Amino acid sequence: MTTEWNDSAPHALPPAPRVLYLDADACPRTARQIANEVCAKKGLRVVTVSSYDHHMEGADHLQVAPGPDATDYAILARMKQGDLVVTEDYGLAALVLARRGKALSSKGFVYTAQNIDPLLEVRALGQKLRRAKAKHRLKGPSARTKQDDEQFREALLTQLSD
Repeated sequence: MTTEWNDSAPHALPPAPRVLYLDADACPRTARQIANEVCAKKGLRVVTVSSYDHHMEGADHLQVAPGPDATDYAILARMKQGDLVVTEDYGLAALVLARRGKALSSKGFVYTAQNIDPLLEVRALGQKLRRAKAKHRLKGPSARTKQDDEQFREALLTQLSD
């Protein structure tokens, strides 16, 4: 039985994901392994997308030309309502949510309509600081931990069962 999305019902949830897209340019290897493991058990297709700058192989891997946001555009062109996208890119997450998809970070953070605007504001502030003439040292992401893997697995399972 197929459930169709009803845009006129404001309380309706998006359909269960059919495909999980991984923004593989910044996705840690352990997160890709967890996603493949979980999705294989659920019979869900995993599509990894990366630029030629990040060589990867796989049956469902799409390599796109290098360039700003090339992987984002490739994912957006293919995703459908309800599909799940794993990304560290707040901009891509916002566009996925706007297209009624689900978005999740590789550390298990669930992007929502309620939290995406403040995240985008923080990103814009960081970009402004980096462009400023004064030198500002902004820390990069912390090293990945086993707790990050566990949080990602739990969030992924939750998103796939909603």
